[in-house]
Formats: sequence, structure tokens, C-alpha cells
Amino acid sequence: MTGSGIKEIAYQQEPWSILWTVLDNGDLLGFTYLREQDVLGWSHHQLGGKDVKVLSICCIPGTTQGELWMIVERTVNGATVRYVEYMSYEFKPTSPDDKTGAVFVDSSLEYIGPPATNISGLDHLKGEKVQILVDGAPHPEKTVDTSGSIVLNYPANRVQVGLGYKSILENLDIEIGAADGTALGKKKRVNKITVKFYNSMGGKIGYDEKRIDDILTRDSSMPMNQSPPLFTGNRTVLFPKGWTRELRIRVEQEQPLPMTVLGFAPIITVVDG
Repeated sequence: MTGSGIKEIAYQQEPWSILWTVLDNGDLLGFTYLREQDVLGWSHHQLGGKDVKVLSICCIPGTTQGELWMIVERTVNGATVRYVEYMSYEFKPTSPDDKTGAVFVDSSLEYIGPPATNISGLDHLKGEKVQILVDGAPHPEKTVDTSGSIVLNYPANRVQVGLGYKSILENLDIEIGAADGTALGKKKRVNKITVKFYNSMGGKIGYDEKRIDDILTRDSSMPMNQSPPLFTGNRTVLFPKGWTRELRIRVEQEQPLPMTVLGFAPIITVVDG
């Protein structure tokens, strides 16, 4: 992951112990280091927008956690711009219906006030297609007009507007063993999989970017004009991939919604051949 060379690093101690890294090509990586829990892992953070590069980073103390500040270069409305941005605080809802503080868009601004449909002050995103979260529910994407505004389809009290991005979780090839030893190189098939979520909504699951299905989080008892509550628990889905020698499971989130995956447990059949 660091093949292009490391340009700059910054350490954020709270809420998680992360060594943030900027590469020479402008990519942003995070190295989570929790030795007491045996957690050491790299993650690649693709920021929203076109031609995005992170030029510089630093971590400074915040009110309840460390803050990661960045100088970000991207193309907006055909021009190259540089913005000073910081990563939002950890999302910590107090109940399944609490979406306050759910910021999952980049270069974003927030409106809080009386019900409104006209959201202005988005001059830094003129001409860009933006993702929108209104009162805890996704809103159809809009393009910011020349005055730096968007018009919502319906009024809302709390609105998050920014550039969307896609979060992807994909495991390494699963090695579960077989009756006569290793399953490495043998044909495998996932019949179904159980995924454990924490304070999550939306998302997709599958085995590659072309064959992936929505994770249903709304049932018939939930009003269609309200945002469903955050889900904590297990979801079991069928997994019709067929036989393969390299078994990968892919979880995606491309909406401006929270998702935390605590783990997954597939039911796998292994055969020789």
C-alpha cells in the first residue's frame, strides 16, 4: 500500500490509535495500532471528488478526541482547488433513532434550523453532484448551481451536503480447512453468510463489485416517510456465487449513512477438484 513512498505522517491517539500517512501520490492511508487488542492494520481512505490528492496533514487536540486536519486538492467545476478540511468526530448515537452527528460525506457543510428546501452557502462545490442526508435519511443527489445552492425535494430541519465516496470491506481468501487438511486451492462455495453490524443502515453485500445486493434494513412495519432506526445485530443473507477456488466477501456502503461491521460468519462447503 505504501509502494509510491511515504510523504508525511501524523498520529491521532483518540478515539482510536491511528497513524495517518500521506503518500507521494496524494493517497491517504491509516494504520490502526491497538497492541493490547492485537489490532494492526492498514486502510486506504479514498476521499470524495475528482482528482483528489491529500497534500499535507496534522493532528491537533480537539474537545473530546484528536482532530485530523488536511490540505486537500481536487477538481471542482473544472478548476483545481485546495481546501483545508478536517475529519468529523466519531459518530456516537445515543439511541437507534439518533442520527445527530452522522457525517459521511466529504468537504461537507451542515444546515440546522427551521424546515427549509433551499440550502445555500455551497460555493466551494459549484457544479458538483453532491450527496445529501436530510433528517437522518438519504436524499436524491443534486448538482450545486452557480449560486452555490441546492433545492431539496422536501423541507428538512437538519441537512448534510457533501461529496460522496464508497467504503469497501473485502477479506483475504478464506482458509477454513477441509476434511483431509487445507482448503487452499480447493473448490469452495458460500451457501449463506451472517454479518454482525453495529449502529448501521443501508449497504450492500456480495462477492465482487458487479454482483452485489442491497442489505435490507427496512421492514413493512416502518413508516415509509421516516428514516428507519440504526441496526445493531446479525443479518443473514443467501450467497449464490457458486464454486470458486478464491473466496472473497465484499461489503460496500456508498450512501451517506453509518456502517460498522463487527464480523461475518459464512457457511462454506469445500470439495476436492
